[in-house]
Amino acid sequence: MRAGIFRILFIAAIFLQAGTALSGWLDYRAEHAITPYGEVKGWRVYAIDHSTAGFLGCGAVKAEPSGLLVVENYQDRWQLVVPTGRSDAERYDGALISFDDRAIDSQFGFEGGNAVSDLTRDEVGFLMQSSVLTVAINDERPLRFDLAGSTAAVLKITECLERRGALPSTGPAAGTDDTVYVPSVELCLGGIATETTGAKRNIHFTADRSLDFPFDLYWIDFDGNRKLYTRLAPGQSVNMETYIGHQWVAELDDNACAYAEITPGLKTVIFRYEDF
Repeated sequence: MRAGIFRILFIAAIFLQAGTALSGWLDYRAEHAITPYGEVKGWRVYAIDHSTAGFLGCGAVKAEPSGLLVVENYQDRWQLVVPTGRSDAERYDGALISFDDRAIDSQFGFEGGNAVSDLTRDEVGFLMQSSVLTVAINDERPLRFDLAGSTAAVLKITECLERRGALPSTGPAAGTDDTVYVPSVELCLGGIATETTGAKRNIHFTADRSLDFPFDLYWIDFDGNRKLYTRLAPGQSVNMETYIGHQWVAELDDNACAYAEITPGLKTVIFRYEDF
């Protein structure tokens, strides 16, 4: 199947102090400018620019007891960054990274007191759908990170990439017609549940013509169970009454999944494939 990721466009809160939190990771790259982009579910999102090369990507950082956890898309490559005691001179070493109980052999390089590893498309999906990340670099104490909010963080990074770091409009939410394009991973990994109920919203769900298969549209209840509402073929749409904070999932016939969270001002949700 084609694997893809979708764009997300919506009004977001802006944070003011990302530069301080990020200094441990980026201060050794003096030619880079880090611009705050937004904050979502405990993650601070930023854009990366270069004095001559221009826009280079976006990332998100979360403070954890084990140190700063950073996820970036830098020059079209997804990266995972964690603290390390290694020096830059040690260059590379092997590691085991675990998304919940899914363990994957990996390799990290060492830059400015941090360990950096590329993430595959599948690993980005695992990160989005897992609760805990464990990084065990050879001969180092394993690091454990809470992945709460990681799905929202990856979505926000993707939005930042699409906008090349330009902040969304900060106009009033009333009267807006926000559209959200939600991400797909290759497997339905679960771990998503509706947590809050807000104001009632009438949402227009659309299956983009770029999809190869029809999909079933489910509401995810407070226990994480799916409640089937309808089936949409490519190009079809349906209006659904729901509530702010509720979670919806589209499950395609090729076993791909895409999640959407209902947010204030949201009116349209489009499920479609786009290449990484």
